[in-house]
Amino acid sequence: WTYHKGICKKIAAERQKNKSNNNNKNHGGGDLYQSVAKHGHMHSHNPSWGRVGLNNLGNTCFMNSAVQCLSHSTPLTRYFLSNKFKADLNATNPLGTGGKLANAYQAAMKDIWMMDSGGKKHTCISPTTLKRAIAMFAPRFAGCSQHDTQEFLAYLLDGLHEDLNRIKKAPYVEMPDVTDGQNMAIAGAEAWDAHLRRNDSLVMDTFYGQFKSTCVCPKCNRVSVSFDAFNHISLEIPQQQNMTRPLQFLFVPSASVALASKGGSSLPPPTRYGVTVRRNEFIGDARRALSELCRVPQNKLAICDVYEHA
Repeated sequence: WTYHKGICKKIAAERQKNKSNNNNKNHGGGDLYQSVAKHGHMHSHNPSWGRVGLNNLGNTCFMNSAVQCLSHSTPLTRYFLSNKFKADLNATNPLGTGGKLANAYQAAMKDIWMMDSGGKKHTCISPTTLKRAIAMFAPRFAGCSQHDTQEFLAYLLDGLHEDLNRIKKAPYVEMPDVTDGQNMAIAGAEAWDAHLRRNDSLVMDTFYGQFKSTCVCPKCNRVSVSFDAFNHISLEIPQQQNMTRPLQFLFVPSASVALASKGGSSLPPPTRYGVTVRRNEFIGDARRALSELCRVPQNKLAICDVYEHA
């Protein structure tokens, strides 16, 4: 990551000053630990830091990809590498794991970003402890089956938030009603303030946002507005409307087509046709293009998909 030149020069000067002393034996991360602890930045002249693979524990590629993405989220990783998260651990939260998930995630981040006690850099690690900890919070991830990465990421962020929630005794909060004609900006701020009275963590500050949902009754036209917190958004990958794809058709004439075309009973040999259609078009559009090529009316064409030549 790129940081301000002044901070980089200050860190570089400190690295040069402490090069002769080995005061980092208690912190297997070396200079990176000092940079994070003193300046709050993960600055490194070694490009290999953070480039550590995660071994597949069965079918856990969904977990590995989510952890790799989160490990390069600067505020969260800086928070764990500097050990500042320990001041916010909430071991009594019944919705969390008693701090086990946060501690396991911290160990994984240090394995990825720091050297071990022998001064060696990891090339790959097995996040077994992290997997066990997330299984305590979400038992559906206990086995070695394949899961959705987005679903895992949502549970992981939620679990870290509950383990690091600064609200030790969450009060009862009644969400304010949103009335018709009320200023939506003010209503949203009030709903967010009510949510923060029970939820306060760095995960909340970094990853959470707010949805506004509007529901209109089709009979009385009454409008109901609500505000909800979220930690991820599902977005459709946009596709170009003019993108095309080639389709291959094997035209096999029937007896009726042979009689209509040649006036005889012998069937012409099958003919292969290539049709180019846009990705957002339907099978009717492909049928129309095929009809123009083979000169057979559309209502006389029967299209089927042959799977694996069966």
